[in-house]
Amino acid sequence: MQLLHIADLHFGRLLYGRSLMDDQRHFVRQSLLPALDEYKPDALLIAGDLYDRQIASVDAIHLFDELIDALCERSIPAVIISGNHDSPDRIAVGKSLLARHGIHIITELKDAFTPVEIGNIQIFPLPYFENAQMRDFLGDETLRGAGACMRAAVEKMKKRLTPRKSTCWSRTALRRGPPPPIPKAAFSLAARAMCRQMSSPSLTMRRSGTCTRRKGQATRRATRAHRSNIP
Repeated sequence: MQLLHIADLHFGRLLYGRSLMDDQRHFVRQSLLPALDEYKPDALLIAGDLYDRQIASVDAIHLFDELIDALCERSIPAVIISGNHDSPDRIAVGKSLLARHGIHIITELKDAFTPVEIGNIQIFPLPYFENAQMRDFLGDETLRGAGACMRAAVEKMKKRLTPRKSTCWSRTALRRGPPPPIPKAAFSLAARAMCRQMSSPSLTMRRSGTCTRRKGQATRRATRAHRSNIP
């Protein structure tokens, strides 16, 4: 099982008043799609921030549409979650129809604990959330801080795991300002259980490249896709 994992596309981003759309088109067409063709992953994971702002530009929407069309053309499933820059309601338009074609867009906590099954794994797509949202969803007002909320979320996911079919990924919920660290222990127990239950001896993750632009000068940083095995 091979998964290609990307995040923080930020389609439509402006940097020092200059649009990065040309760089972002270059990334999709010259880096991401060739990586899909070369590695032929079993699924693409997009961990939030499809757009740079909640009301995305027309060009940004067209580029995301181009990416979705390319995935359908290649019959590559995708699991997509909303990030803090996204408007959950806007990117969820048409999600039921897209899900029938293997494109799963998860933007609400109520959908995060029903795993998306692809091949021999379960994917729990946890979108960006505020701590208050998780407290309300779980009905537990004692949860305080990102670590406590994430631990509670992972515990709820563990109850839905199917033996020999499991994995988990998420978008961390953070407030404004410096991000509070989430303790490793919030994930370690679940990760060990998930990895033990996987039917394959390893899960291969591939990560694609990124593009950036500095003030007054465009620079591309296209990192080679690499793999890491989860024992």
